[in-house]
Amino acid sequence: MRSMNGSMTAITRLHAIVGLATLSLVLLACASATTTQPAVTPAATPTPAAASAPASVSPSPSIAASASASPAATAQVVESARHRYRVVVPPGWNLTEYEGTWETIEQFGVGVEVPGEDVIDSSSLQAFLVMNSMAIPDWMTGAEWLTAFDAVVSAALPPDCPGTPVEGTFAGEPAIVLEQSCGGTSITGQSLTHAGRGYYFTTVAPADGDAGPDLEALVDSITFLD
Repeated sequence: MRSMNGSMTAITRLHAIVGLATLSLVLLACASATTTQPAVTPAATPTPAAASAPASVSPSPSIAASASASPAATAQVVESARHRYRVVVPPGWNLTEYEGTWETIEQFGVGVEVPGEDVIDSSSLQAFLVMNSMAIPDWMTGAEWLTAFDAVVSAALPPDCPGTPVEGTFAGEPAIVLEQSCGGTSITGQSLTHAGRGYYFTTVAPADGDAGPDLEALVDSITFLD
């Protein structure tokens, strides 16, 4: 999630997962607001597996927060108007859209809820995906945004749970991927840029793979609308 090379469109989070730090962010988000939620990955090359037979298409609200309803009995396709991506929420998983708008890199921090996050979690809360994006300022290039964002993430990595960022792909775009395994938890962050926006995507799951195929299918289902 840091710029590994100027050819990469900008950055993402692949949400720079900041290890346990990022895990704290997610868990804190889970406990915050009025909804129960957990809160930058990768599915190296997205596959269409998760897009199988969605039951309904429900566009997400623009910037308003919506409380998670009961877990859906069938898969649902959700299109985010504010973040410009499409994702297939597996049966039994919840989507929570937090209010606010992520406007500056400085708003990102460890252990805090970043405005505008979308969180999709399993009913057991053992696995979840956190997604967010911001408009890249006119005075910054995508590569500059990615470099700045990744610097923030790298500075927050705890010494007892380091991670090495590598070049990869996410949702069909070049991305910086950071993987960590800390205290029985697997954390993956991906940062990238697309169509003038900087993104981070972060997954948290038991290191033993208890999240099952749903988390992998969820990540693989993400595509951009633009």
